Amino acid sequence: VNPFFFSSHRLRGRALVMPRLLPRHAHGALLPRAFACLVAATAALLGCWFVFAAGIGARASCFAGFSAEVGLRRPWALASSPIRLQASGKLLAKLRKKSAGPKPELKEDQKAELLSSALPPGSLAPPLRARVHGVLKARPELAEAVTGADGMLYAPMSVEDAKDLTDLQLEWFPEESYPDGQPWCEQLLSDDGVVALKATLPGDDSGAVAGVAVALSTRKAVEEFTSKATMHLLREELTVPNFIPWAEDPRCLGYVLSVGVVHELRRRGVAGELLRRALDELSARAGGDAGDGGSLRTVALDLAAYNKAAIRCYEAAGFRKIKETPDSYAGEGRRRHSSL
Repeated sequence: VNPFFFSSHRLRGRALVMPRLLPRHAHGALLPRAFACLVAATAALLGCWFVFAAGIGARASCFAGFSAEVGLRRPWALASSPIRLQASGKLLAKLRKKSAGPKPELKEDQKAELLSSALPPGSLAPPLRARVHGVLKARPELAEAVTGADGMLYAPMSVEDAKDLTDLQLEWFPEESYPDGQPWCEQLLSDDGVVALKATLPGDDSGAVAGVAVALSTRKAVEEFTSKATMHLLREELTVPNFIPWAEDPRCLGYVLSVGVVHELRRRGVAGELLRRALDELSARAGGDAGDGGSLRTVALDLAAYNKAAIRCYEAAGFRKIKETPDSYAGEGRRRHSSL
């Protein structure tokens, strides 16, 4: 409803009364007046537009002359562009100078070779705790002199080696595998049913442990230092199906708990030599010798399926896979890994 031309309008049968903005006799003069106002407003808008366009042209010409003086490629660049360009030039020069300098050395705990194959994929390298790393850092020629497994010294471990064993286990295995730390290792090394061997460096008077092999020769030791799930698996997969009398005497079943070598001495056969010596000791305790296992019928172990290096080492020693249990080992985040 246009109130300038109508005084009322009917909508859905009801009268919509509009206010009278002008007297009735003035309605006839509204059209010429409105047209004149429209023409005046149009002229005013056009004038403003021309003035605005002229101002933009003047500024553009001004900036074009300014850009020619400072060497800018864009005529519409702002007056602060030289400052920005100068700051950018200083920043680029600083970055080039920094990149040309000496590169920082990679930290030891960031190197991939520090990671034990027993750690879950994606794990960060744990801190190096064992004192043998300090010995090798101070005297690198000791590691260079070891070209094979025969270049190391091998001996049984004692309770005095519990600190070294604890530090090495925390470097090689997930921390939850050995939650009790040094007291647990002291109990382990003081047990008569435990076979524990160490590898040390010739020429190292401190006797720092560089590699270990730990095995269990009695059922009591297996029950003490493994889990109930491991005991159940040994009965279901080994002793019962193969009619192995698992008692204290004779010692028909052995169990390998762990084998490891520090990263500076890996891939030189040291772990395989430690494993071979531990198996020979299990055979000797079962009443046999290196060629005859006596009453020893089998040796078992379990490890994570992702530990390919350890699998190759054990297969080379004659072990074979008998069972894979899914989701037995916790990984990074929510990942789970199988055990063999």
